[in-house]
Amino acid sequence: MHSLVRATYTAAGALARFAVRVAPEKESKLFKALTARRGLVERYEKWARAGRDTSLPLLWVHAPSVGEGLQALPVIQRFRESHPRTQLVYTHFSPSAERFAIKVGADFFDYLPFDTAEETGEVLDALRPTAIVFSKLDVWPNLVENAVSRGVKLGLLSATVPESSRRQSGLALLALRDAYRALDVVGAISPSDAERLLKMGVRSDRLTVTGDTRYDQVWARANSPSAARDAIVTRYRDTRATLVAGSTWPSDEQRLFPAWIQLKRQLTDIRLIIAPHELSKQHLESVERWARENSFSFRVRAILNRHRPTSCWSTSTEYLATCTRLQIRRMSVGDFMAQDCTPCSSLPHSVRQF
Repeated sequence: MHSLVRATYTAAGALARFAVRVAPEKESKLFKALTARRGLVERYEKWARAGRDTSLPLLWVHAPSVGEGLQALPVIQRFRESHPRTQLVYTHFSPSAERFAIKVGADFFDYLPFDTAEETGEVLDALRPTAIVFSKLDVWPNLVENAVSRGVKLGLLSATVPESSRRQSGLALLALRDAYRALDVVGAISPSDAERLLKMGVRSDRLTVTGDTRYDQVWARANSPSAARDAIVTRYRDTRATLVAGSTWPSDEQRLFPAWIQLKRQLTDIRLIIAPHELSKQHLESVERWARENSFSFRVRAILNRHRPTSCWSTSTEYLATCTRLQIRRMSVGDFMAQDCTPCSSLPHSVRQF
C-alpha cells in the first residue's frame, strides 16, 4: 500500500475503533455495527481456546452481508461435504447478516473486526487459519497483509467487479492493489469481471472464470424438499404472466413503479412480485400508498382475498427458488442493478406482489 494511503487508512481504522467504544446502544444498522464489535477479539480468542483443534486445518470464509453469504453458501456446503474434518469460521460485516450467519453451520461465526493491523493480527493468531476465502469483492488490506506474513492462503470466490466500481481507480485502487495481487486463487463470475480484476492487481495465473454461485444456490433450493415452499408454490401458481423484482430498494422502486403502470395499461392480466432487500415500516407504507393511489389490489400473504389480486406482499425466504419452481420471469435489481439480470440476489424476508 502506498505510504500516504496507508497513513490515511490507519487513521480511519483508529477512528473506527474509537467509535466502537463510544457508540450508543441503538437499533440502527450503523450503531449496531459498532456496538456489536465490542469485545470482538476476546470472543475470537475465547472460541479458539475452547474449540480450535490445531491438528485440523481451518477455513475462514468472509462474506460482508447476506447476498455475498448466499454466493459463498454453495461452496461452503460442498466443501463441508468433501472436507468434514476441516474446521470452518464464518465472518460478516453487516448486522443484516447476523441471522444468516447462524444458518451457515460454521464452527465459529461473528463480525469481522475493523481492518486494523493490530486486531487482524490478533484474530489471525487466535484462529490460526489454513486459508481465508473472501466472497464477491471485499478484500481487506491489513487482514491480507497479516495473513500473507503468517503463510495463510487467500482466495476470492464469485468475484464481481461492477463496471462503475470505484475500486478500479484513485485512492481505492492504491489501497487495494497489493491485497488483490496477494490472492492465491480467484474465481470470477464472468470474463468481463476477470478483465477488471486483472486491472485491479489480480495475477493472471491465479485467475479463472468459474461462473456465478448464485445460480447454484437457486438451483439447489429449487430442487431440495421444502414443504413451506411447496405451499407457496401452490398459493401463487397462476396462469398470468408474472415479473419478479428482487432485492429492491426504494430508489429502485422509483423507476420500477412508473414502468409497471405503463405496462399495466397495455397488458392487464399480469402481476408483479417485489422482494425488497430490506423491510421497514416506512418502506412498506410507501409501497402500500403507491398501490392504493394507483388502484392496484394487494394482499398480505396470511390474508387471502377472494378476488384475484394484482398486488400482495407475503413472507418468504425462498422466493427465488419458488420463482424457479413456478417458472416465472425474474429480474434482480438492488445489489445487482448495475449488472446483468440474474435469478438470485440477497434473499429478503418478504415477498410483495402487485
